[in-house]
Formats: sequence, structure tokens, C-alpha cells
Amino acid sequence: MPVLTAGEILDSIPGCCLVRGSRRDSFSGISTDSRKIQKNQLFVALSGELFDGFDFAEDACNAGAKALVVSPRDNYPQGFGSVITTEDTAVFLLSLAGYLTRKLRLSTIMVTGSCGKTTTKEFLAALLAKKFNVLKSSGNFNNRTGVPLSIFQATGEEKFAVLEIGMNHPGEIREIVTCVKPEFAIVSNVGPVHLEHFQSMAGIAQAKLEILSSAGASTFALLNGRTPLLRRYLPKDFPGSTLFYNWRVAGNRLVLPDCGEEFTFREDQREIISSFVPALILARTLSVSHSACQELLLDPPAVSGRYEILNFKGIKIINDSYNANPVSMECALKRCAKLIGRKIYVLGDMLELGPKEEDYHRRIGRLIKSGPRPEFLFTIGELARLIGASAGRAGMLENRHFRDIDSLCSRLLEVFAPGDIILLKASRKIKLERIITKCFTT
Repeated sequence: MPVLTAGEILDSIPGCCLVRGSRRDSFSGISTDSRKIQKNQLFVALSGELFDGFDFAEDACNAGAKALVVSPRDNYPQGFGSVITTEDTAVFLLSLAGYLTRKLRLSTIMVTGSCGKTTTKEFLAALLAKKFNVLKSSGNFNNRTGVPLSIFQATGEEKFAVLEIGMNHPGEIREIVTCVKPEFAIVSNVGPVHLEHFQSMAGIAQAKLEILSSAGASTFALLNGRTPLLRRYLPKDFPGSTLFYNWRVAGNRLVLPDCGEEFTFREDQREIISSFVPALILARTLSVSHSACQELLLDPPAVSGRYEILNFKGIKIINDSYNANPVSMECALKRCAKLIGRKIYVLGDMLELGPKEEDYHRRIGRLIKSGPRPEFLFTIGELARLIGASAGRAGMLENRHFRDIDSLCSRLLEVFAPGDIILLKASRKIKLERIITKCFTT
């Protein structure tokens, strides 16, 4: 990122106070992790319920940090050239990220949705990179800390920043966009996720539409036209432009009536084609060529942990372990069912689904029961036990529940063979990717 001065920070971020150092002091980067700090960077000491970044300030200083941002204290480590105080260091991060987008004239594109938003973000960033310099959020950097840290990777050469925005509570997206305002906003869908923290799907839709809460007249919103809740809860005072996008599928042709174009897609993309639609529409709006879009649609970037296909000694492993909800679980099962080969489904809990969590797991079991069924169904987690119970045993070689990952791996090692297809799918907390390390790395 470009060099910033203490004076620049004080002038652009309300509520900051320089308690040591000079306004002329400069910094060449920002970090919140004392283990990864680099020389001459600014260390921002975040705090939470279970930690206080100030406890690691001396470690950051010893590693070469030049300055410290922290909530007010009685004493500060002596090694820092500059010390800046602010009441909330997380809000400081967001505010500084917003300032940096303005300073660099970086056009921000924000992508949110209940499932598939990472696929949309990665595909859109790759499309725009055909014509522009593009910054994108990496990994799961999609919250109040991750969004700023992604923006801090900007060099000043980029035209667009494509940012994924996640949430699991009301107000989280609003807080982000209050500081970092999107020029383009995509809401790709609304589904039954994080219902533990919401009373209804309507609440999820309203939380997703917080992405428009700080919009201006120049903001362009692309909202899934097949999601009635987005139409119903679009803020009446939204001042920007809105496109409720739609699409049709005819064979292996994707028809986009909003831009009067069509594309060809692969058969194995059918279940997730909706994740590509808003990216294609926006890319064409921004003058990325049709041929470039078509080429990339047939060979989109792989995303780690999201239906990531790995090969191990003739076995195809579908690593979809990053997260799971009823919509994405059903999608993964339908995609996998079309593949040719003996199938082993390894499924874990889908979390944060609220009072109906058991019903959602039973529905997945009934979907498997309706066929086509895998040869093996292995489940792990108390809720996932209901998937196996509802799926039944008919038509399978084995339907078995496991208490822990080690016993599951032991049985998996006994049954898999070349030609098999193994699907790994569960919520993030289950950490099913451990199976790859334990079974498929030797």
C-alpha cells in the first residue's frame, strides 16, 4: 500500500490522537498480527472478548513495527516512534480503508449473498482482470477486519477492488459500508443461513440489503431478480440505480436478457450457474469482451474448499468443506450425483440454522434417499446423524455415523479405491478438510 503519514491519519480519521511521535512520521503498511508484522509497518492492536492486541504490542515493536494504534492506556511501549490512540481500533481499520479507497480512487465492488458469493467474487475478479488491474479480497477476508486488510493490499495501480462481504448478525454489513462505500453492490441470493441469529428469511434479506445503506446516487445495485425478498425489502430511499437481474437456461446455453447476450457453459456448472450470472452482467457492463467472458466461463478459477476437485491415486476428492448450508449442500449433492463412479459422501453438521436445524438435516437425508444414492454415506456431528437416519440404508453398501474424525478416516482408508468419488461437505467448524491431510497426502 502507499506510504501514509501520521498527520494524514489524524486529518482523515475522526477521534484519533497522537500521543507520541510527529505528524511527519510515515508507515509503509498495516498489520493486526504481531507474528506477521514487517519493518516500518503500523501495528493496529485489535481487542475482543477473549483477547487484547495490546498484549502483543511489544512483540510487534521488536519485529520492526514503527507505529502503534491502540485504545487509550496509561502507558505505552517505548520502542514505537509514533503512538496513535482511538476509542475503537476495529472502526479505525474500516475508516482508514475507506480513506484509502478515496485516496487511490479505487472503485469498490461488494459481493454478498447467502451462498456462492465466493465463487461470484472470484469469477468477477478474474473477468475484470482481463481488462483492468484488480484487487480482490483473499480467502475468507469478508468481515469488519478482513475487508480493510484486503484493501490495504492495494498498490495504487488497481482500478477495481472486488470485495466479498459476509455476515451472521444484523448490522455487520451496515458497519462495513458506512466506512467503505460500494460503487457497485451485488446481492446474489438469500437463503436459510445463520438462522440462529435471525427470526426469519426476511431478516436475512434485510441484513444483506444493508450493503446499500450508505449508497449514493452513483451506486449501481445488481440484485437477484428471482429472490422476491430483495424486491420487497429494497430500501425505498435507495438513491442509486438498480438492476433485478434474471437469466434463462436452454440446454447448455445461458441466456442473459438484461444484456441481450448468451453464453455456453459446461454441464457440471448447471447447479451453480446462478453464481456466474451477476459477474457476467457486471463485466459486460464494464466493457469486458464477450469472448473473454465466454472463455473464462468454460474454465473459471478454482476456489479452495469450494467444490475443489483434487485427485489422489485415481480417486477424485471433491473438497467442499469450507462451509455448508441447506442450499449449498443440496447443490453439491446434485452436482456430485451426475458424476460417473462409485460415490462416498462424507457429510457433517450444517450449523447456525436456528430452531429448524434438525428439519434441515432430515431434508438432506430425504434428498439422498430419493436418489441417486451413494454407495457409502459417512456422517459426523450430532446433527449430521439425522442425515444418515433419514437417508436409510436401502441401496447403499454402508450408511454409518462416526463420533470423531480419526475413526471416520480409518474406515475411509479401508473402503476407498481407484475410480471412487469422495464428497466432503460440512460447516466450517467441523473442519472436514482434516480428512484430506490424514488420508490423501501420502
